[in-house]
Amino acid sequence: MKLEVGAVYRCCAAAWFLLTLSPIPYSLTPVAAAQPNLTAQIDALLDVPAYEDAHWGVQVVNLESGQTLYRRDESKLFIPASTQKLLTTAAALDLLGPTFRYVTPLYLDGRIEGSTLVGNLVVRGVGDQTIGGRYNEGDKKLNFRAWADALRARGITRITGEILGDDDVIDETALGPAWSWDDLPFYYAAEIAGLSYNEGTVELLVEATTPGQPTRITWEPAMTPYVRGENTSQTAVAGTPYDEGYARDLSGNTITVSSTVAAGRQDFEAIAVHNPTAYFAQVLLETLETQGIEVDGQAFAADALSEATFDYAQMAPLASHASP
Repeated sequence: MKLEVGAVYRCCAAAWFLLTLSPIPYSLTPVAAAQPNLTAQIDALLDVPAYEDAHWGVQVVNLESGQTLYRRDESKLFIPASTQKLLTTAAALDLLGPTFRYVTPLYLDGRIEGSTLVGNLVVRGVGDQTIGGRYNEGDKKLNFRAWADALRARGITRITGEILGDDDVIDETALGPAWSWDDLPFYYAAEIAGLSYNEGTVELLVEATTPGQPTRITWEPAMTPYVRGENTSQTAVAGTPYDEGYARDLSGNTITVSSTVAAGRQDFEAIAVHNPTAYFAQVLLETLETQGIEVDGQAFAADALSEATFDYAQMAPLASHASP
């Protein structure tokens, strides 16, 4: 069956339950779906002892005929969790098309005098979540170094104003409805923002030292001062079970690590930051300075400055980043 882009959403909506089966060996085929033993095959996947305390909501529909081939509690209410990503992605694909790319522009808000930008550097967020290490083979600052190169190419080695992030492409609602508060320090509950760097996280490495002593904690990108660490962790004797402990004050960026790590071991954790837009601007500023661009001002989310209003038609575009 030929599947057009417009049919992707309907297909995914009918088959969303398959994502919930990811830990289960999956062997159904489209041919098998038309056979009388489909019910037995799906029941065999769902009714295993490991999932006896789980709840499944399943509906399988033939998209050509509209016939329901299998159903189990399909009208029950469930918290969708990551299965919702399937529908969200399908809807975006249908609406935007497969060639869509986010393009995040960088603007000069001021005038150039010699090698100096007398004014601000402004990043206009468009909702792109790909700026950071994941899509650059772990090189978290590659995109920012490219922008430093663009400044130097214009002869700019000093900025008198601020580094500003504009995230007004979406509203200021940072958290989703019904998110659990104790998930908020972790990467899978990173704050929502129209301008985001490294998926709104810093990456912590917690390394054991000598039993009885605190662990050694470092973080990327490059020990950015945007976050502060409090270390109440302990190194235990070899063979001690790992006991994870991470917390972050919900309106700030002090990260407390209280883990117990056995000698010879280490742990890695991505921790969500508060205010991803300000984080983006701060790490951009740090990168510019390490690349020889002097910045007199500070980094801000533009919303923090009451006088910040942007007329992009009057600004000079300098560079941009297109999502992969």
